[in-house]
Amino acid sequence: MKNDISLTRTERSRLPEVDFDAIPFGRTFSDHMFVADYENGAWQNPRIVPFDYIKMHPAAMVLHYGQAIFEGMKASVGVDGTPYLFRPEMHAKRINFSAERMCMPTIPEDLFLEALHQLVALDKNWIPPAQGSAL
Repeated sequence: MKNDISLTRTERSRLPEVDFDAIPFGRTFSDHMFVADYENGAWQNPRIVPFDYIKMHPAAMVLHYGQAIFEGMKASVGVDGTPYLFRPEMHAKRINFSAERMCMPTIPEDLFLEALHQLVALDKNWIPPAQGSAL
């Protein structure tokens, strides 16, 4: 299934400011992020946008009950410069397993995988070049 994921590129990349020899964990973020809205029982308006704060309803379950899930997918770069993802299909299954356990809506696997591939392709220059490093 082809998902119509819209793309808005950042106007100014922060990539030139990054020292790939000294990247602190959890403090350096690529130029873009994937966002989709869940409304009326379906994921809608999938898009890749410039990295920014997220707008959230004050009654969001994550704020009141800590209802959240996290997926730790990593992208690394091969010797040929190609970005690689390790078993992305398994990560899609794992995030949906977590969503079901937390009584949250699952994400269609094709949407998860397409968004992941598009985002990594767009921000591939953010993947640290050092062996053992990942985005």
